Amino acid sequence: MPLRRALRILADWTLPTTVARSTAAIRQAHMQHGLLAALSARSAEWALTTLIIVLAYAHALQMEHVALALLAQLAAGLLGRFLATRRGPPHVPLRLLSTLWLLPAAGLVAAAVADAALGWLVLLAALTTLLGSAVGERQVLALARRTPRHLVGVLNATLGRLEAVATIIGASVAGGLLLLNTTWPAALFIAVAILTNVLASATDPARTGSRTAGLPARTPPSRYRQPLRRLLALPQVRVLTLVLLLSAMVSVLLRTALVVTLTDTHDARIGLYGLLIALVGVGAAVGPVPIFRLLGHLRPALLLALLLAAGACMASASMVLPLLGLAALPLLVVGLLSVTGDRVAATVLRRSLRTDDARHALQVVAGSVLVGQVLALVAVAMLTRWVSPAALVLSVSVLAVGVAAALTQVHIDDPLHAAPARVRPPRHATTPRTAASGASGGSGRERA
Repeated sequence: MPLRRALRILADWTLPTTVARSTAAIRQAHMQHGLLAALSARSAEWALTTLIIVLAYAHALQMEHVALALLAQLAAGLLGRFLATRRGPPHVPLRLLSTLWLLPAAGLVAAAVADAALGWLVLLAALTTLLGSAVGERQVLALARRTPRHLVGVLNATLGRLEAVATIIGASVAGGLLLLNTTWPAALFIAVAILTNVLASATDPARTGSRTAGLPARTPPSRYRQPLRRLLALPQVRVLTLVLLLSAMVSVLLRTALVVTLTDTHDARIGLYGLLIALVGVGAAVGPVPIFRLLGHLRPALLLALLLAAGACMASASMVLPLLGLAALPLLVVGLLSVTGDRVAATVLRRSLRTDDARHALQVVAGSVLVGQVLALVAVAMLTRWVSPAALVLSVSVLAVGVAAALTQVHIDDPLHAAPARVRPPRHATTPRTAASGASGGSGRERA
């Protein structure tokens, strides 16, 4: 019956059901320490991002400072992940790398206590992000490599949930502590989260402290020779690249504009910014909506267009609604739609391409998310002297809705109707948005 089927889908969708089904598998694979380390690392990163955004805007009430600080965070995160996954020397043991991560975090606390200049805080935050990205990437890779093949899907889903929970913890705690009108408690929370990561990694019964722990397995060079031109010629990759690029732009512009809207439009305390970002995490934790089940009935381009248009409309609504309580409600929907779009994008690529092509296409699409983040931050840095951040959000949202309307006329092969040979998903598959998210945030970073 339709009602019974709807209730079954709703039961599969809810967070308690997902947690209950994965808890036994996590205990069986002894993944508790690795997941605790991942949760504490991501919580520290979201708290650090919240702290830097609030401090940069409060310094001179100029969005240029916010954009430049986030660009520094983004560059540091990319460099850290690159250094963590390269095979060449030097090979730094993971436990030593985790211990070194404590040094800039302690420096950040000392600088906050001494009320240091913004430049020193941004520099220490960038160093913390660089080491944190390297440590987090190595830890997740080490966790994935020792996870049994039949539990890789459980690990992916659990890391996705942890990303949403980390957004809630990091942003809300940092925002709440910033309401005390001082910065050192938030910096101290970041240091405590990093210390939790170090202790969880050190007490992990698996040997994660070896010199090669967390390094990617060697792959024959021929597997990396996937022509970019051939991948971009695929309609699925082109559509997903465009959709996720615009989604990333809307997400970053919304995150930067919220701090201005909060203080100027609603005349609220700036510390509430972290609580608003946490609402996006709540929406991501509730999601994804099981709309990806409709891939067998709707064209993928149409489904992605609907998600893009809905997310842009919700971002615009959070900018224009007059009351803070009403403006906060669309943020829940933004998080819900964001994680749903990630799941749909990963499903389309995984089911319509070969395993190797899907892995490389995910990397290409993740690159489009990075480009969208950089374009949004550059726009904030260059245009906010003449255009308000809320106007930028509205402009890009109108562009996204127009692109979504055009995508409704695009026809690409439906992966479920085409019924290709069933292939096993890549072992280290990640959703597009989370693979590119760094210290500047990003939605949900479902790593594995």
